[in-house]
Amino acid sequence: MRLLVTLATLFLLMGCQSTSNSKLDADPEWVTGELENGLTYHIYASDKHTCLSPIYI
Repeated sequence: MRLLVTLATLFLLMGCQSTSNSKLDADPEWVTGELENGLTYHIYASDKHTCLSPIYI
């Protein structure tokens, strides 16, 4: 049983490994900046939600 769990864990970890070297292109609508106090902000223009402003700390 222990061998089965070990093999299953090994296969799951190997499946999560990335083998692709291609990078995603940056979205030109995504704006990132930093305020004088060191706070980093991200803004993404969207027409879907006009009054939604989630803040993550």
